[in-house]
Amino acid sequence: MTLMLSKEERTLLAKEIVTQEIKYHKLESQKVLRNSREVLEHYRGLKDHISVPMPELSDDQPFSEIDRKLQALAGYRARTEEYVQFIDEVLTKYKQRCMSGTQEQRRKYEVIDQLYLQPKAQTIDALAKRFNSDPSTIRRDVSRATADLKPLLFGVAGLMDMHK
Repeated sequence: MTLMLSKEERTLLAKEIVTQEIKYHKLESQKVLRNSREVLEHYRGLKDHISVPMPELSDDQPFSEIDRKLQALAGYRARTEEYVQFIDEVLTKYKQRCMSGTQEQRRKYEVIDQLYLQPKAQTIDALAKRFNSDPSTIRRDVSRATADLKPLLFGVAGLMDMHK
């Protein structure tokens, strides 16, 4: 059976499909922005970014294209520094919560600390050996820890992502 649509109906249908597609992609991109695992995976890189010395702007010469780029980089640096400071505060609170909890909660924090926060990252297998557990347990700890961190990092928006 073939469904015949008028030109007007096809246009309306196409507009609705495009509208729904835009809404879907907007929701998906917002979830990507609130990805606690990605924050942890890039933590060392963010810390490195704020520790690399910035070249200074020249005061004695007219404002050049390079000066504009350096000024933009200085802005990125300042925002990154504020964000890293916020992440550090969140991680401190999370550590306090985990270390005063059960053995499983303490292990959860130690796992993300060793995987993402320490200067030298450990592997899943090395952590499984250290904690006398299976690698799947370590991966589950990572999933649970990143879920725990979502509301701490992103507030109610992080909670809403978890229930979609």
